[in-house]
Amino acid sequence: MALFSFLLPTRKRTESLYRFLRSVVETTRRLDDIEVTLCVDTDDVESQNVSFDAVAIKTVIVPPGATLGTLLRNCFDASTGRFVIFMNDDVVLQTRDWDRGIYAAFTSFGDDIGLVYVNDLLFREKLSIFPVLSRQACLQIGVCPAEYRRYRIDNHIFDTYNLLASLGYRRIIYLPDVVFEHLNHQNTLQVEAEKFVSEDGKVYVPNPEILKIDGPLYDSLFEKRKEDALKLALLIEQLGCEEKRKNCVQALDNVFDITYRDNDFVQLMPLSTIVDSVQENSPTSKPKPEKHEWKPPAFVIEMQELESICARSPLSQRAIVTEIGRHLDHYRQEQDESKIRWLENLIARMKNVDLRSSASVPVFIESHEGYNLVHYLNQIFIVPIPLGPLNLMNSQDRQHPEIRCASNLEASKSIVDELVRQEAGSPTQGPVLLETYRGYNLVQFRAKIYAVPLSLGPMDLTNKQAQTNSQILAAQNVEQVKLIVDQCQMSAPPIADNLLVDALIANTQLHNYLCEKEARIDDLYRLLLSEYRAKIDGLRRALKEQQIANSEVLAEKESTIEHLHQLLTERERIATEMLATHERILSQKEAENLDLQAEIRFLKGELEKTQLALELDRLR
Repeated sequence: MALFSFLLPTRKRTESLYRFLRSVVETTRRLDDIEVTLCVDTDDVESQNVSFDAVAIKTVIVPPGATLGTLLRNCFDASTGRFVIFMNDDVVLQTRDWDRGIYAAFTSFGDDIGLVYVNDLLFREKLSIFPVLSRQACLQIGVCPAEYRRYRIDNHIFDTYNLLASLGYRRIIYLPDVVFEHLNHQNTLQVEAEKFVSEDGKVYVPNPEILKIDGPLYDSLFEKRKEDALKLALLIEQLGCEEKRKNCVQALDNVFDITYRDNDFVQLMPLSTIVDSVQENSPTSKPKPEKHEWKPPAFVIEMQELESICARSPLSQRAIVTEIGRHLDHYRQEQDESKIRWLENLIARMKNVDLRSSASVPVFIESHEGYNLVHYLNQIFIVPIPLGPLNLMNSQDRQHPEIRCASNLEASKSIVDELVRQEAGSPTQGPVLLETYRGYNLVQFRAKIYAVPLSLGPMDLTNKQAQTNSQILAAQNVEQVKLIVDQCQMSAPPIADNLLVDALIANTQLHNYLCEKEARIDDLYRLLLSEYRAKIDGLRRALKEQQIANSEVLAEKESTIEHLHQLLTERERIATEMLATHERILSQKEAENLDLQAEIRFLKGELEKTQLALELDRLR
């Protein structure tokens, strides 16, 4: 099964077709993943016999007169690629490793549902002239309507995925650096019919007679495009649910008994909360304006995931920055300064992440039950916080006996929970008093730091009820719990509301994360800069050596050419003399031939006279 299939209807233009095939061979990174599916007419014998050793070609033969939509559908039925590319025979591929770029764009979707298109140097980003679609999406909504004779197929596909974006699924990526040059244009504006003029003066003029048919057809299929967009949206949701179900099944496979139960799974709902909730939802209550939830921990995770995507796939960088910019404009209208600052910082990070795009880096996700969860090398590393700062890019640090790995975030949390349960069931060290700070005893117990007010007197933190006391604060480390104590001291009375604690912990984690990230970026920048400078110096030296070698080779070639030129001149002179000699001999032979012919005629006359004289003598 191929990765990419070109769907290419053609008719009696083999010269252009071979030019396209040569460009495929010259620019494709992995030719084994490519196939070209041709659709030709029964009376086009020359196109039926097209073959190219380096490219797998399939040929579908159909009766003449079929519409372009029908031809493309026939190509699709015969193809096997995971992704299909609509193609013409008057195209030349200009960008090397184009297949790698298009595949990277599709991986940014998380599934195969999306539209990727390239720069044709004519319509460019305005229209997906050569769309790349997944086979899964085409099987869901079809390749294209068979009624289109020639035009508006690209418009139909482009509009379908724009309708999908209007439903909240932005699945269109344009690759300006991947060039498939379309040669079907002219350079004159002296045309009265409908035309398109590119930025550099190229003119594309469609056939007006065919356009009169395909234009109204495109308008009449607007409802069908809406239905197709809805089908794609449902398919995306279905694929997402299947992935979530797979993760849940994997997490539940690790559960064997009732030890997974935890009192924290039960939410407490005071009666006052229920009454307030009923009153708010009563028919007489006024609806409150909708507010956007702002959860710093979720924002941190999303920011890290976006940075990781940009680091692994630079081609997704532009799309991500555009998406963040759209949300930034929204919050600017709402004048939400905190979100505006965060999003501006995020855009700056997304734009400047290209220095790390050549290799993945460890990405901190969150802290969970005394462990830092870090994404690196397609794994989640589970690092105990007491180990302190570590460099997971160093293999020795990664092989630390207390560091564990998991395939995804849910599995890593399950491992941490199991470790915590094991610690709770084993005779481990009890609560340890670290210090007294602003009227609180700071106590370490089971990978957490508790701040116990002195006014409470002796407290047994091994008791679960004591840990859930509303006046006892908890955090992952001493700095966090001190920050929470400071905030509580500043507000009177010092009530430790769970929401406030969560917010303070999140802000502290976010601050620590940003500081660590900035230091890591600076170190990485210096490292990469020194490496790039060394590489540039090496390339310059190699270039000079190559220039010297090339000059020597060039001088030798020029000497050889001069020698060959002299030999050629000498041979031309000898050939001229031989030709003149042959011409003289030929002239002599022709003269001798004429003399022989005259002598033969004379002898024939004498023979006839002799025969006549003998006949007369016989008669006498």
